[in-house]
Amino acid sequence: VDSFSFPLRSVGAPSQLFTCPSRRQRLEVCNLQSHGAGPLCMSTSSSSEHDNTELAWRYAKKPLLRIGSKGATLTHGNSLRQLLESHTAVKVKVNTRKFGTMEHAFEVLRDLCEESGGPKGIELLQAREGDKIILFGMPGTLQRIASGDFPPPVVEQEQEEDE
Repeated sequence: VDSFSFPLRSVGAPSQLFTCPSRRQRLEVCNLQSHGAGPLCMSTSSSSEHDNTELAWRYAKKPLLRIGSKGATLTHGNSLRQLLESHTAVKVKVNTRKFGTMEHAFEVLRDLCEESGGPKGIELLQAREGDKIILFGMPGTLQRIASGDFPPPVVEQEQEEDE
């Protein structure tokens, strides 16, 4: 693990994670002083769990459900339930103005999904604030990602040669 520190002004959160996709390394920034300018420590480390989470993000190609400015309804919850039953991991694009935060949007959609007959314990696999996309997963998906069982490996189809 390589680490270094340098002074930086207000960071906003006590700890933040950044990823360098080209190096597949996780960069953790933790504010050592909670008030004012102070030193920060950064450490980089390869993280297979983070790599697996990125693979899960890429496995779900595009958002299959969109929530507009009017917010979410029970119909959205039912659609999310059906999509999760078919796909295990589903991206949902949300208009955060109605919800406030991505976490709140996740909680509302999870509750609507459970209300419409979905399983308890639907998981937030990842949320990308800039893209306004949340990756939902069936219960147990986070554990499968951590163990490397999800997403399933890509099987390339061999083309049979006619002789």
